[in-house]
Amino acid sequence: MGIIHKREPQRVKLNRASGLRKEDKMIRIKNILVPTDFSDFSKYALDYALTLAQTFEARITLIHVTPEKDLDAIRQISPYLEPGRLEELLKQRESEDRKQLDEFIPSEMQKGIKTETIHRVGTPFLEIIKAAREKEVDLIVMATHGRSGLSHILFGSVAEKVVRKSTCPVLSIRPPGHEFAMP
Repeated sequence: MGIIHKREPQRVKLNRASGLRKEDKMIRIKNILVPTDFSDFSKYALDYALTLAQTFEARITLIHVTPEKDLDAIRQISPYLEPGRLEELLKQRESEDRKQLDEFIPSEMQKGIKTETIHRVGTPFLEIIKAAREKEVDLIVMATHGRSGLSHILFGSVAEKVVRKSTCPVLSIRPPGHEFAMP
């Protein structure tokens, strides 16, 4: 019969939230994705992201997704427009969105923070998730509008879909004083 070695149990500190051993993984946030619809809710979420970026010396990528259905509304009036006017309206819309995106981060808040902007057309939650993968972001920081009832059923929640489908953590920010109605 062989010799049996008895191992003493090792004490390992676990992080209760993640279950990871502290020595195995440190939280590293180097790339933060901030989706915006240019609302005050989005500005509030951006404040959180800027604070995190300063704390972790992280880069911020700001993304705006123009919903395809918004452009479809412009396309529906195309039979009534002069030739070439439709393309002009679509380019104008994109230009306005890009300008708002570039102006969304106040210059005084950009000190020492690397920033990038992305503008896309499509389904917002899908484009946000694609951008997160492409940019290898460590965290998505986004606002929630707190819709409930019929508006939530009809429109859904971009934030909710991003939380469900994202491969990285999502920090969902609710602005102060915004009451949520229970469904």
